[in-house]
Amino acid sequence: MPPRKKNVVVLTSGLSGSSVTTALIARAGYWTGAGTVPKETAYDRYDTYENRELVELNQRLFVELGFDGALAQRFDPAWEALFDGGYERVDRNPYEVFLRACSRSPKQQRNICK
Repeated sequence: MPPRKKNVVVLTSGLSGSSVTTALIARAGYWTGAGTVPKETAYDRYDTYENRELVELNQRLFVELGFDGALAQRFDPAWEALFDGGYERVDRNPYEVFLRACSRSPKQQRNICK
């Protein structure tokens, strides 16, 4: 069996099963961050296993790029123009700091950033 990867990143659209996938990966012993994001529905409250800091960075990225849509509910092809070239328009430092922090976690061989 090949050695376990140091980091795992789960990239999905909203409402696609990423919480279940990440919960399974977390049960395998991967670190999900210092805090995760809970969700509440009309029926219950559950842990998404989304890394809270990464979710905050994503929200910051949306603000920096001028995006105010709800990707979890729908996708508009016109939004692509907002993200096109975004790499040059945003301050990348907080994202680079986050990636370095993932590598220095208490369980640095078993990190997960969702």
